[in-house]
Amino acid sequence: SAPPRLRRTRRTSPTNALLQEVCTHTAWSPKMDETVAKLEGLLGSDDQTIKAMKHLISIARQAPSFTFAAFQGPRRDVFSLWTGLISPEVMVKYYIEPLLEWYAANPSRRPRSCTDIENRVLWAFMVLHRDLSYRELHKLVSINGVYEPSEQALGELILNTFLHLKEALAASVYRIRLPTIPEWRQRNHGTGMDPFNTEEETLLIAIIDGTSCPVKNPQDHSAHRRMWVHYKLHTAWRYFVLVTSDGHIVYVSEAKSGNINDEQEYLDSGVIKELEKFYGADAIKELKEHEHLTLGGDKGYVRCMPPSYPDGGYWNLLITKSGENELLHGSTQTNPDLDDAVGRMGLRRLDERFAPARSVVERTIGKIKAFRRLSQGSLVVRMGTKVVDAMVYVAAVHANHLVARTYSEYISSEA
Repeated sequence: SAPPRLRRTRRTSPTNALLQEVCTHTAWSPKMDETVAKLEGLLGSDDQTIKAMKHLISIARQAPSFTFAAFQGPRRDVFSLWTGLISPEVMVKYYIEPLLEWYAANPSRRPRSCTDIENRVLWAFMVLHRDLSYRELHKLVSINGVYEPSEQALGELILNTFLHLKEALAASVYRIRLPTIPEWRQRNHGTGMDPFNTEEETLLIAIIDGTSCPVKNPQDHSAHRRMWVHYKLHTAWRYFVLVTSDGHIVYVSEAKSGNINDEQEYLDSGVIKELEKFYGADAIKELKEHEHLTLGGDKGYVRCMPPSYPDGGYWNLLITKSGENELLHGSTQTNPDLDDAVGRMGLRRLDERFAPARSVVERTIGKIKAFRRLSQGSLVVRMGTKVVDAMVYVAAVHANHLVARTYSEYISSEA
């Protein structure tokens, strides 16, 4: 018989290992000083993580408790280090309160776990931001008897928390949704948009871009082939977002296997039907004569058919200048065998001036991927897409909060 396969385990990163050591009962040791010095040499003394670690070290002799309540006191200033959120108040407003409201409306979905909802959300964000394994998280939250069940039970609790958070957020005022025409008009003044906001013509642009959520290399050959992203040379789930020109996310697609190209992902997502349904006859009445709905993207979307208007005709398709080379030579990002109906119908516009405006979508995606769980390749294929979709959605809501906060600060400074 074949020998048993060895179980592969994740190695704890030096940073997470130090955090664990600092935040346990263990007495202070010179080794912790040495580890901090090594990391400081790599990251620099001005690095925020190093500063936060030094603060943790200063209170290392205190026995911490990894509960939401514990972050209301002296350890409040390291809340961002563990969760990626600015403050506990942000977690309450955007995540805990919507989840409590959702449980109140769906009492049968409320878990039987005796763990406080505040702690569940806190631990979920610790996993999302610090990319902690469940073993690492269990070691931290079992301090002082905060959480006594097994590591496996903790993992299931975290996964269910993400799934419930997505449903709760989708039913809340913070949901990812398409803007009305007046809302879109208000958000259509991002960086680089001046050429497309004139008295003669205004393009209300929904900017599309795809990205990867890396996964561990699957050992199964067929799974590896299915997850391989040809032009990125890694294994990953793929998803895309639509943003307005100020960076606000208005649509997040479901995750797909990495071998799908941008065009096919766009077609399979159903976003065309959603856009056509939302911007139907009633919505279009609010468009001014010189305003045109537009789908904007890079070369990966150069052959994508834009949505149609209810009374006939199509949206514009605005593509960066890189689309010219894609049309001539093609790549694994697109399917050159598809009939170029967009070109034949004259819907496509290639404009080098669009590059600065399009870059906003990359900055927004960067806010999503700032949560390390979505960018470090620690996810596994067998987890499936539901949890990945939920994590991305939770991160996207936070990205919108950051975009709105930046815009609010900009308006205040202008005033």
